[in-house]
Amino acid sequence: MSDDVLADKIGIYTWQLKALLERRILPNESVCKTIVNYLREVE
Repeated sequence: MSDDVLADKIGIYTWQLKALLERRILPNESVCKTIVNYLREVE
């Protein structure tokens, strides 16, 4: 996976998290875990 593609995916995930936090709507736990696990792998 190229850095550009990776950056796009991270951007989409962070955008989704921000949108959810702003609306105070939490997605189901599996979605949260998927995003958190993905971000951990990227670091």
